[in-house]
Amino acid sequence: MEPAATVDKLKENDTEQMHPNPIDRNVVEPAATVDKLKENATKQMYQREMERRDLVILESWVKTMEVRLVREELEKCRKGEGPNAMENCRWLAEKYMQMLQDNKLKGYKVIERA
Repeated sequence: MEPAATVDKLKENDTEQMHPNPIDRNVVEPAATVDKLKENATKQMYQREMERRDLVILESWVKTMEVRLVREELEKCRKGEGPNAMENCRWLAEKYMQMLQDNKLKGYKVIERA
């Protein structure tokens, strides 16, 4: 019976090598490391949220500047056309009015509510 016990012991050693016990191998991470991982994940989520917020605000500013450019063009058109400005610059005035409605500047608080 001695050889059978040796074979069983070898099988146990093989399974231990294949599936190490985490407690024996000190694989279990201490609570401080887990807390650091959670903190890092929270920081990364916060950083991604700030980057997303910055992009939305940047896009909002770009649209606002486009409205400003259209307004400047409308002013040039009105000065250049003189008495016919109402007729010849109408399309630009309509575009300006539509852009004023659509491209309002949004702050980060409005972004987070949506």
